[in-house]
Amino acid sequence: MLVIPMVVLFSSNVAIHYGEHVFSAICNHCGGNRGLGYKDEELLNLNMIKKSLQIYILTGMRDNYLQSCAKAKKIFENVACSVTMEIMNNRGHRYYVDKETDIWNFVSLHQIKDDQ
Repeated sequence: MLVIPMVVLFSSNVAIHYGEHVFSAICNHCGGNRGLGYKDEELLNLNMIKKSLQIYILTGMRDNYLQSCAKAKKIFENVACSVTMEIMNNRGHRYYVDKETDIWNFVSLHQIKDDQ
C-alpha cells in the first residue's frame, strides 16, 4: 500500500480521494507533515484516488515543510495528478494573504464545466 508522506488536511484528502467528480482543484498552502501525530492508516491511500485533479502547492524557501511539499509533488505526479508548485523566496511557514488572488485564479481556471 502506498500512502502520501504528508498530511495536507482532512479536507484535502477528501478532495483528492473524490477528484474531479466533486472538486476541480485543490491548493496545499504550506503543507504539513506526517510527524504531527498522524498514523500511517490515517493518511491518504493513493490507490484510492478515483480521478486525478489539479493540485497547487504553495510553500516558502524557509518553510519547515518544504521537503514534504516537494515529496508530495513527486508522489502526486506519479499517480497522474497535475501539480503546480510555487516556492516563495524568504517565506516561512505561515498564511500568505498576498497569494489569495493567485489561489483563487488557479481554482477558477480549473472549475468543473457543469458548475460554470
